[in-house]
Amino acid sequence: MQFLQALSPGRREIIVLTGAGGKTSAMFAMAKEAVKEGRKVILAITTKIYEPEGWNVLLADEPEILCRRINSILADDVAVVVGEKRLPGFPPKLTGLDTDLFASLASTSADLIIVEADGSAGLPFKAPAEHEPVIPPGTTLVMPVVGIDCIGLPLNPANVHRPRLVAQIAGADLESRVTAKTVAAVLTSTDGYRKNVPPQARWIPFINKVQTAPQMAAALDIAREITAKIPSSVLIGAAMQKDPVREVVGP
Repeated sequence: MQFLQALSPGRREIIVLTGAGGKTSAMFAMAKEAVKEGRKVILAITTKIYEPEGWNVLLADEPEILCRRINSILADDVAVVVGEKRLPGFPPKLTGLDTDLFASLASTSADLIIVEADGSAGLPFKAPAEHEPVIPPGTTLVMPVVGIDCIGLPLNPANVHRPRLVAQIAGADLESRVTAKTVAAVLTSTDGYRKNVPPQARWIPFINKVQTAPQMAAALDIAREITAKIPSSVLIGAAMQKDPVREVVGP
């Protein structure tokens, strides 16, 4: 199943990805699906990502004409990546937009806005710091991501971003093994993956990198823990596969 089949976004939706373990891959997979459907898409960030190859990139260095420039690009193409500025380095990184700009983005000709709103230092699991995640106020759907490859690993900085916060939220010990209960506790906590979710937004987690039978069993354990606490769907799959969603658990 495709992401857009599972999420069923309407027109003018703002979908925000948070968490760890494959947000960028999921964002671009979702964008490619939208492009195939003929939807015009803005890909935006409120954090930092490496500049993607093969996509139109627009820097919001002149906010007052940003929407005009986006509409100009989308008149001839179907997708544009928007960041605030380009940082020096190789490969270069794009910095995130101010959340105040998203009301303007919603007024463009784009059918869908997909946003990466969290950083995770390349690790599969995390807890947000005080300033995270940076979710635009007009967001309509939040999809927190977690990598199934965190299961069984010691809860420490080599495997988990901000392990002390994870331990605090989940009631776990540092260096203990990450379990389905650990992941579900952080996912469902308002100090964890439900932090800063606007009241109008749907919340649908995605358990990523699930390819083997043991990984599927662990993902289903997490999903059952989540749905026992919150009446939400949980997506399970692998963002880099042709059909990234293998299972939908819950409503």
